[in-house]
Amino acid sequence: MKPFVKGPPAISESGPVYLVAQFVDSEASGNRLGLRTVRFVPEGGTLPPDIWPINETADNLLRPPDSEQINRFAQINGFAKYPNDDFTGETPADVARVNWYRYWWQWDTSSYATVPTGPRSFVLSGTNYSGVSRDFAFTFGPQVLGVTRDLLVAGHYFFTNVAHLGTNNLRTLTQPDRYKLEIVGDDGTTVLPGAQWDFPVTSYPAYGLTPVLTTHLQTNTFSFTLPTPPTPGDGLKLRVSSLLVPSIAHQVDVR
Repeated sequence: MKPFVKGPPAISESGPVYLVAQFVDSEASGNRLGLRTVRFVPEGGTLPPDIWPINETADNLLRPPDSEQINRFAQINGFAKYPNDDFTGETPADVARVNWYRYWWQWDTSSYATVPTGPRSFVLSGTNYSGVSRDFAFTFGPQVLGVTRDLLVAGHYFFTNVAHLGTNNLRTLTQPDRYKLEIVGDDGTTVLPGAQWDFPVTSYPAYGLTPVLTTHLQTNTFSFTLPTPPTPGDGLKLRVSSLLVPSIAHQVDVR
């Protein structure tokens, strides 16, 4: 089985977010069976229909979006394609069995953009033909534990961040990411340039970029210096956002 993982982002991604997963019912005999239903349950979002290939009509609606049978712009989940190097022969039936039963979902994260409260969760759930179900929970996005003022250097601050990258159960279920660091005004949106982000963060005039983060729940302490120490009432905030899914962010006060 190959990991369905994107490479670490270099810049902020844009466009829809998609998930790809493989669900298999492994029998003691060694047989690998497909499931009766597969479900994606996102936090605070619209619940997409179950993937339930009950008949040919349902199968047609789940085919990859370039199929003629469906409207590619309306589809939000379905059967995932196999890359060419998975084929061991001339027909789809020749695909290596270990790579069967792959699915995809579109994850609508747009509603998270205006509520930067940290990591977001989703559950992938599968039910086999015996009625047995399993749920697999994931969290994704930055979690800022707090901003601390440096008592020795005016305008210098520390903060601790926890990187939620999927799950710790398997390395193949961890999605690398980088975080964009910004100082914003009391309106929560206006970016204030001039902050200096300390190593290992790469500092730019208006923001900082963390190194690539590869371990789920990886915890790091970062630091920065403001061009002018804030005063009570400034309402400055630190915003940490995912480069891979920019609408997932965590915003906290800088005092």
